[in-house]
Amino acid sequence: MEKTQIILFSKSLNLLEEVPLEDRRSFISLEDDDLLYRKASGATIVTNHNEKVHKLYELGAAHVFQGPDFWGDLKNFFEDDHLDKFLNKNFPHFEGEVRRRFSTQIQGHKRAGLPILLTGESGCGKTHLAKLIHKYTLGKKPFIARNLCEISGNLIESELFGHKKGSFTGATGDKIGLLECVNGGTLFLDEISGLSLELQIKLLKVIEEKSFTPIGANKPIKVDFNLITATCDDLEELVKNKLMRPDFLARINALKWHMSPIRQSPHEIDHYLELFQKDFKRQLYFTNEAKDLMKTYSWPGNIRELKNYYLLLQTQKISVIRDFQKATKSKHWISGQNGLPELIEEVENSVFKRSYAKYDGRPNKICQELKISKSVFYRLAQNVTSKTITQAS
Repeated sequence: MEKTQIILFSKSLNLLEEVPLEDRRSFISLEDDDLLYRKASGATIVTNHNEKVHKLYELGAAHVFQGPDFWGDLKNFFEDDHLDKFLNKNFPHFEGEVRRRFSTQIQGHKRAGLPILLTGESGCGKTHLAKLIHKYTLGKKPFIARNLCEISGNLIESELFGHKKGSFTGATGDKIGLLECVNGGTLFLDEISGLSLELQIKLLKVIEEKSFTPIGANKPIKVDFNLITATCDDLEELVKNKLMRPDFLARINALKWHMSPIRQSPHEIDHYLELFQKDFKRQLYFTNEAKDLMKTYSWPGNIRELKNYYLLLQTQKISVIRDFQKATKSKHWISGQNGLPELIEEVENSVFKRSYAKYDGRPNKICQELKISKSVFYRLAQNVTSKTITQAS
């Protein structure tokens, strides 16, 4: 609640009774017209006298709410202190106009339930941002994330909507879809460009009508959730090529936040290093010289690549990182544009090869142990198996 006082004006109702006891210190009650008008400039006013609204705004009132039954709207409208704490903790690098625009976006998502579209290159941290937005808007309610490109095209509908036993070949039992599971929470769909035109129509209807019908079912299910989508693709181009419906794009794009690659915002590297440090008891120290060198590298894999580099350093005995190009203090030398990606690829393949041998190539076990997606599994599996074949020949 704002620290400034809010005026409750009524000659017939005790509007203060609607306000919880712990919040009443922010309010004053008035019944005198002249006193109300003198205090109107810059004030937030709640009144059941609707004929006064026009004059109150003419006198400089900042906001006017209609009473009674105003508390729900007023409480949601004034959450600046909570938002400031959230931004200071998670986005201290957002300043000025960037901070103001981001605040507007997530408040629109929280108060009006408007969908947010996150755009940016692969590895920019769209999933992490979606989780933070959910934490601020819905707290401990369900958060479900799916990358549509990791689901076979003919299974996406069943994954989203669920199905009844016998509704199609292979439907050996009932399946509860993501839309039902996420009721009351946030659904995050990454790579939304992977959704077919047919399913775009169906999902658009769910967003508008707040209900859906599982495959093979007769009765619709009521559902309410916040939607966050993400993509690396140019969705406007997909619309031009008739691969995405313009009405679907307009709906998921009610709010939009573009995540810049690290090479365009090298100053954010300091923030992400501090963020990574919180996950480890062992602390690393980066000298200013090392940080300056890191800021000159292009980081084609963005935040994901930076995090992989940090994880690599955690496996080394060196604690003070004085030189980005020799930070691992081993046989590896990181230099030029291709050094770090090659080093990360070597570490990835080495770790993956051990897990692959341990579980005899079983995808589910390997993905669970390494905490990777199926798409990453198949990419690494192709690298490892192709190198093994080459070496054997």
